Amino acid sequence: DLPDFEPATLEGKISDSLLAPEFSLTLNSMSGDLSIDGSIDIPDKRYAINMKYSGLELGKLAGIADMDRISGTINLAGKEFAPANMKINSSITIDSAVYRGYNWHDINIDIKGDNGSYNYLIKSADPSFESDLAGTVDLKDSIITGNISGYFNLDAGKLKFYGNMTAGGNLDAEMEYFPGNILTRISLK
Repeated sequence: DLPDFEPATLEGKISDSLLAPEFSLTLNSMSGDLSIDGSIDIPDKRYAINMKYSGLELGKLAGIADMDRISGTINLAGKEFAPANMKINSSITIDSAVYRGYNWHDINIDIKGDNGSYNYLIKSADPSFESDLAGTVDLKDSIITGNISGYFNLDAGKLKFYGNMTAGGNLDAEMEYFPGNILTRISLK
C-alpha cells in the first residue's frame, strides 16, 4: 500500500531524449523537499545524479514507524547497473535524520570502486555515534568478502537502541560468504 500524499509541486525539465535524458527536478510538499539534477545514458549505462533532500518524511513514505524527517545529499556517478560490474563514485551526507526521537547529524558515507571491488568510508561527528570507519567489499562470482576497521563510539542509550549502554573502541572485522557458509572475525579493542 502506498502512503497518503499531501499536495505537492513538481517543477523542472527533462531533455527530449528518452534513452539518455538530462534532468533537473524539484519536488516541494508537506512531506519534504527534494531536488534532483543529473543524467542517465541507458545505452551506455552511465549516470550522474545529485540529489538534495530536506525535511523528507522518510518514515511516513517508507512505512518505518520509528523514522521521522531526514535532510542531506546524495551524489552518485557511475557506469553499469549490476553491482559485480559497475564503476561507482558516490557520497551520502546526512545533515539530520530523526530516528526514535533522536536527531542524528553530521554523517558522511563515501563509496568508490569498480568491477565488484568497492571501498567505503563512514565518518560521523554526531556525539552519540562518533566514527571514522573504512572498509572494502568484494563481489566475485558467488563469494562475497568484506572488512571494516577504524574507531567508533556509540551511545546506544541516547540513540534509544538499548538501555544506557555505550560501546566504542577500535574495530577490526572481516566477513566471507560463500554458498552455505559465512566466516567472520571481529576484534574490538
